[in-house]
Amino acid sequence: MMFSANEQETFRDSVALVFGDFELRGYILGSLLVQEVAGLGEYLSLTLLWDATATKMEFWYLRTPDGKRDALCVFFMRGQSRVFTIEEYLKWRGAPFDKIKECQLAEYEGALRDRMIRCLSATRSAYDHKLLEALSGVAWPSVPIDWGGLK
Repeated sequence: MMFSANEQETFRDSVALVFGDFELRGYILGSLLVQEVAGLGEYLSLTLLWDATATKMEFWYLRTPDGKRDALCVFFMRGQSRVFTIEEYLKWRGAPFDKIKECQLAEYEGALRDRMIRCLSATRSAYDHKLLEALSGVAWPSVPIDWGGLK
């Protein structure tokens, strides 16, 4: 197994700490999953689901097999075809580059728990009324996918 029990607990607890109040709004925090995707390898995932609209936030924690680099990704999903990341959303809204970088785990040093909480807190603070409307099913934004030169 690539992720220790401590890393799994740290990831789950960090997401619950920063986004736990979404459960008061009707979201359901799912179970921690260890998943694998070809090309990415193993990763941890947690989902906050709004059952009424099938809208969800999915959190992924990934690490290179050598353990030298890691990342925390936050996806916003409605159905299977409407997906974007917080970084794509912020670019689309014209956010400054520094604000976008704050949502990347690589920007933080220290213990994993502290890094995750700081990164997730920056992501949470980037939410605006348009994104909150999308999450509650009011209006889904047409955020273009940033292929990063791969298309």
